[in-house]
Amino acid sequence: MTNIDLRNYVLSEQHSLISDAVIKFELNKSRTVFIADDKMKLKGVITEGDVVRALLSGIEFKSAAKGIINISFKFVTESSNINYDRFEAMKLIPQMNLLAVPIVNSDMILIEVVTIEDYFDFTAGMLNDYQK
Repeated sequence: MTNIDLRNYVLSEQHSLISDAVIKFELNKSRTVFIADDKMKLKGVITEGDVVRALLSGIEFKSAAKGIINISFKFVTESSNINYDRFEAMKLIPQMNLLAVPIVNSDMILIEVVTIEDYFDFTAGMLNDYQK
């Protein structure tokens, strides 16, 4: 698994702008940011597509990000086995055409983010093991 800085994936639900989401897209390379409160409780997600649709509809680049948050998003709830959780998150990536999947605890606190890069690394490793 890629060792990531969760701060590159999270925006504050209260004080973030659409332009802040674009900066995070550049930092995390997943074209996805998660919106959370100050305790890292997830509230929603913004994707690059959400930003493009907002701009095309006339919403300003410096508008509040909370206006384009998608509150219906896919996530994996933490179990007692983090490797199982990661595998479940990786399964969602191709099934739902996602670039990043959050793993949260039972209170929706962000624990980890599994990215498409992790998915490709995992599948490449499986292929290498199979070819041996």
